[in-house]
Amino acid sequence: MTKTPAIACVGLLLLAGCLENEENILVRPDGSVVISLRSKGDRADLLSGSPIPQFAPWIAEDLETAARFGREEVPASEEGKVDKEEMRVRGEFARIEDVPSFYTPPQDPYRSAALERSSSLKIEDLGKRKIYSFERRFRLPGPRIADPMHGFDTTLPKDLEEILEAKGEPTESHWRWLHDNLLERHDKTVVSYAREAFLPLFADSSVQISSESLSDCIKDCQEGLEEIFAVSRLRAIYDELRRTTKPRGQRDQKGEVNPLQTLEHEVRETLRSSLNNSLAKAKLTDEQRNRCLARLEWLLAASDHGDDLADESFRVELTLPGQVIAGNFGAQATGGKVRWEFKGSELNDREIILRATSVVE
Repeated sequence: MTKTPAIACVGLLLLAGCLENEENILVRPDGSVVISLRSKGDRADLLSGSPIPQFAPWIAEDLETAARFGREEVPASEEGKVDKEEMRVRGEFARIEDVPSFYTPPQDPYRSAALERSSSLKIEDLGKRKIYSFERRFRLPGPRIADPMHGFDTTLPKDLEEILEAKGEPTESHWRWLHDNLLERHDKTVVSYAREAFLPLFADSSVQISSESLSDCIKDCQEGLEEIFAVSRLRAIYDELRRTTKPRGQRDQKGEVNPLQTLEHEVRETLRSSLNNSLAKAKLTDEQRNRCLARLEWLLAASDHGDDLADESFRVELTLPGQVIAGNFGAQATGGKVRWEFKGSELNDREIILRATSVVE
């Protein structure tokens, strides 16, 4: 994903790296399967986004991948350099149903917020021939709250875009435009998060809660956003970032984090604080309050997973016994092998379903 540094500075477009994900699936005649996974891209994305499962029964296919298993700290890279690496794992399973649906660690409390990969295999013995029907589904859980900054750079006024490209000084009207638009976008997002977080409580007839609690939460969030996106704050961030722009999450020699990441963190902390305060006023039980707070964290995790996948690519190659005779793979089939390719962005609004059928005579 490529955007100009100036637009990234003021537009708060926190860049993510692009990962290339490959799956090679071998189905044996008895229905057992062997799956090899490979993911290539920026080091930080490989270690932080769980594109590759790092837990049993998956086994690292090389020493470098094995060395990364269990590592929690992402090694810092030199400023201005992008570290391209890859991780490879392999797994053997007696049945396709035994393949884990999630690549995030089993102990992750928000595992179900990540990309789900489910598979099925039906074997029909017709005497003179056997039919193998394979299906694999890629699905992001819902609901997913849209990224407030999606498409923001395309709405910039032409004169403002030119100023930012040149790292010049925006006018007072430009700063007001940035403030109003950033505030409006984030306001819609936090309201959506608040409503979705409260939903389980309203849907539970045993919980005594009124819509006033939701209104209080939204009001507190909006007041917090006014402070976060104040013109004076945006000016300070822009001045700092046009002097030096670091990749997302990268620290400088003094250990300071990119201020854009800090701003993103403050928006979420405002949402968490406002929700917590509103729930406290509602005099709910600890279980009810924690249920609502956990729902918010799940929604945030689901949004992060979806955003991370947006600029990733996927390639799935399947080998079935016999000759492939049907499926939704287009012309990408030879003998018992078929191949599919798709972009992570396609998962934002639909489920990706891969199908293939082979015959052994």
